Amino acid sequence: MLKIAYYIVLGKPLIFYTGILTILLLFLTASVSILAKYNIKWLPGTWHKHLATITMIMAIIHGLMGLSNYF
Repeated sequence: MLKIAYYIVLGKPLIFYTGILTILLLFLTASVSILAKYNIKWLPGTWHKHLATITMIMAIIHGLMGLSNYF
């Protein structure tokens, strides 16, 4: 059975890179909100909602990849 989560990319499994991308998106999403609180707007406020949606999708993909090892 094909385990895409453990497909090797540049010496590391794919699940490693999706986890790194997810945590970076989480920090980016939080920083947009925190900086807007201090009136520092380097991204429009509507981006917070879009980034949060993308972060949730990536987190679900990352979680499903982790669970795919057991099912």
